[in-house]
Amino acid sequence: MGFVAVAGQALSDGLNRGAEEGVMLDQVFIHCPYCGEAIEILVDGSADSQHYIEDCQVCCRPINISVSFDDDGDPQVSVASENEG
Repeated sequence: MGFVAVAGQALSDGLNRGAEEGVMLDQVFIHCPYCGEAIEILVDGSADSQHYIEDCQVCCRPINISVSFDDDGDPQVSVASENEG
């Protein structure tokens, strides 16, 4: 299982999400557990702990992503391959 450092930069959500407009997202760089490429994901800081699967933007394989938040509200992200998670 890999662990990732977070670039704590908040971004405004560029997608139209209706009532959720203006949601703050944290930009996080992870490394794909398959191909090793660094890819960017956006983490929703308004939700508690999260677990989801997102395809690598480079090799298209499924990455298990787990997100939790530390006492300061900074996201802590871990990634794993499909068979690890």
